[in-house]
Amino acid sequence: MDEMDILVLSVDKTDTKTDKGDAIRGVSVLYTFNTELRPEVNNQNSFGQKSAKVWADISCFGQFVNVPGLYRAKFTMKVGADGKPVVKPYDFTYKGAGIFVPTPVDSDADKVRDYAAKLANDHKSKVG
Repeated sequence: MDEMDILVLSVDKTDTKTDKGDAIRGVSVLYTFNTELRPEVNNQNSFGQKSAKVWADISCFGQFVNVPGLYRAKFTMKVGADGKPVVKPYDFTYKGAGIFVPTPVDSDADKVRDYAAKLANDHKSKVG
């Protein structure tokens, strides 16, 4: 797993110091692998989208063009302190806007898909 698409939900930059003067610098990135926000059944007691959160280097902040948005992320893997593998995104390339269009139960799926495509194209022409 070197690269894959993710949906970035939020990005928060921190550049401050502790009471002792130690620097706290980085970017908190909330994301999901479910780039289409499909309905999810996690188990019999859990429904919906589970998100992941990562603390990234502060230099990543400038890579975020539009949030929420679809990004191609590069991942690194290491062994955590507990001996389990930890997969972490470290480089983000913008691919497009994350536009969620609710689909009413009685709607025509083709019309909804066309509307979502129109919104995406309108947004793309504004962003460039």
